[in-house]
Amino acid sequence: NNKKQGAKLRRLMTFAWPCLLPKQCVDPATKYHGHLLLAHIIAKFAIHKRIVLQVFHSLLKAHAIEARAIVRQALDILTPVVPVRMEDANATLVHWTKKIIVEEGQTVAQLVHMLQLL
Repeated sequence: NNKKQGAKLRRLMTFAWPCLLPKQCVDPATKYHGHLLLAHIIAKFAIHKRIVLQVFHSLLKAHAIEARAIVRQALDILTPVVPVRMEDANATLVHWTKKIIVEEGQTVAQLVHMLQLL
């Protein structure tokens, strides 16, 4: 039964994974619906911390206006789960949030997105 569940989970992850790749998804709404699916999977199952961090980092960088509601929903699901999935979660959350504000905070949309997370 666990093997069946693992196979189904792997299929779902394979379906959503291209949304994390920069050149795969052109439409922001489609891309961030994939992130939303991954956030739900991370919230329900023990997923490797590298994947959790990759999804979280990608959502932090997301500031497309047309996908704002989807990104907010994914972050609302993922942010409380990150401390459960990673042992050094608080330091990691602070590090990546600060890094994105410093490196990519030149646009108003990005700053508003980050402030809404805080």
